[in-house]
Amino acid sequence: MKANDIVKYSKPRDDEEAKLRFILLRDPEKGRADIQLICDYRIKPIETVEVAEIEPAD
Repeated sequence: MKANDIVKYSKPRDDEEAKLRFILLRDPEKGRADIQLICDYRIKPIETVEVAEIEPAD
């Protein structure tokens, strides 16, 4: 995975979480990645996750 890829959670907890998609903000570093939720919110949430928690979206 590299910056600007669209990713999703690799092991979502429920159906709602399975639908979420994120933009990988920068290349993963030291096993961590910054992701931003793709949504209509004015301020889009950003989260730092372990690389193992995300995978490329289809």
